[in-house]
Amino acid sequence: MSAPPPSSSTPFPSAQEGAVWHWRGPSALEDVREAAAAARRFLTEQGLRDEEISGWELVITEAANNPVVHAPQAQPWRLELRVTPAEVTAVLTDHSAGFDWPENVELPDPESESGRGLFLIVSLTDFQHYHRDPAGNVLTLRRNRVPALPEAAASPTAAAKAEDEVAALESVLDSMTEELSSAYESLSAIFRFSAESGRLTDLTSFTQSLLEHLTTVTRSDCGVVKLSAADGEPARTLAVLGCDPDCAAGCADGFLPLEEESLRSRQDQWIDASGDKVLPGVLSGLVHPFFDGDNPMGTLTLGRRTLAEPLRAGEVNVIHTFSEFLAQHILRRRHEEAALRASIVKRELELAAAIQRSLLPRSMPVIAGLSLSAHCESAMDVGGDFYGVLPWGETGVFFMMADVMGKGVGASMMAAVTRSALRSVPHLYQDPGLVLRQTARFLYEDLDHLGMFVTAVVGTVDVPSGKVRIASAGHCPVLITGPDGGVQEIPACGPPLGLLEEMEYPATEVDFPPGSHMLVFTDGLTDPRDSRGAFESHEDLAAWLENPARESAVAGDLHAALLERLRLNGSTAALADDQTFLIIRRQAPPASNS
Repeated sequence: MSAPPPSSSTPFPSAQEGAVWHWRGPSALEDVREAAAAARRFLTEQGLRDEEISGWELVITEAANNPVVHAPQAQPWRLELRVTPAEVTAVLTDHSAGFDWPENVELPDPESESGRGLFLIVSLTDFQHYHRDPAGNVLTLRRNRVPALPEAAASPTAAAKAEDEVAALESVLDSMTEELSSAYESLSAIFRFSAESGRLTDLTSFTQSLLEHLTTVTRSDCGVVKLSAADGEPARTLAVLGCDPDCAAGCADGFLPLEEESLRSRQDQWIDASGDKVLPGVLSGLVHPFFDGDNPMGTLTLGRRTLAEPLRAGEVNVIHTFSEFLAQHILRRRHEEAALRASIVKRELELAAAIQRSLLPRSMPVIAGLSLSAHCESAMDVGGDFYGVLPWGETGVFFMMADVMGKGVGASMMAAVTRSALRSVPHLYQDPGLVLRQTARFLYEDLDHLGMFVTAVVGTVDVPSGKVRIASAGHCPVLITGPDGGVQEIPACGPPLGLLEEMEYPATEVDFPPGSHMLVFTDGLTDPRDSRGAFESHEDLAAWLENPARESAVAGDLHAALLERLRLNGSTAALADDQTFLIIRRQAPPASNS
């Protein structure tokens, strides 16, 4: 910003005597006020009369306010004043979007929110020319100076003309003074509230302060702010000011008919005690709805209990401005709360994912004659699938796999409880059916209370005997391939855990000769909703299993072939369900060197 002092004024580059003054400043309201004050000092130095100087001060303020308000981030605006003995010329250049200068400039209707500044400019100047251009808009204004004639030399006609001009100027100024005073008071209230609002972090305190500032500016003595609620719940009263028994009904939770009408129509509703739009104890006022896009956020109601005069256009305008402040503050608070909730959920998911990882074996036990491999992939960040393989004596393993109903943190937590229950009865491992019976009894109360269930399969593999014993609680069938590639299905022998407290789970015993594979899996592998290559059914999976099982020398070979099949289409879409499987292969004994 630069504002040469009056002493730096330079002569006109012309034959006429006179002086020129320049101003260049940023696009901000406070700089408009500073420019007008500096211009007043310059015009005073040039010998203009007080009424002329006051007129030019108002003209400059109104002319500069328009581009500053409508283009606050635009390039700096420029002002030039030229003063000669005969006239004063002002040239204002700005880089806003500009406007179309009307053919006839008249005083706007009292309810109109614009046009008064233009009327003031035209009333106080003799010549106006506006050039709108993308490179810069130029407004040129000129007013003839009224010479201060000696009283003796002034003719009656000249004196009368001067008096008429002064009277006309005073009339215009009087008609604008009250509204200009209100506008500046509103701006002052906005600046004060903006400075204060930064310290108010609580939404209720913020809204109460906003209501107090707004009632002062609009000459209201009561007000209420209500927020819309979701799912048909009643509106919530956020802040109340000046509510007494006469208007208590209007301050309670829930929208009144007039407030509901403002939200429905998306328009202000004027309170008129003499008409049909009334609020208890209120003579005049306004209900203003505010929105987030198409979504209603609430209403701001202001009332006058002692003043029947309707709100002026400038007062309505400041109500709209303050409502925008409130809406933006509410949205910011909602975003902050959503971000906080998301952060908490993220932390919970990280914790649950860590819990789920802890459920899976870090490594497989090394048992002579067996080859083991497993895979677990969750449809969400965490899931309810888990598997486990534990040494059983020195010549075998005990295996388990479970699928908790649902996904997410709850399923992960119940999976941890189920795993603990299965691992707590190692003395029963020789009978997988007893393991499931004891686990069902242990988990029933919690699962019944939560409305959840768990499918599970457990079993033993004994290398010397070549036997497998399996018990299943509503789980997917276990598939066992023989050395020749044929596939045997071991179906579930009882309902899922959590449906019945006491239930027998008989175990099935089958041969497991060298070269055989056992595939234990969850239903995510056979979920037809999945777009990433899941099998259509367990029969489809069993039919596919024959050939790769014959060609696999170790469990890892079949593991790789199964993953390749599941990811055959290369889709990156999310899984429809968790996918978990365990492969156990019975290795052929090493060949004798004799």
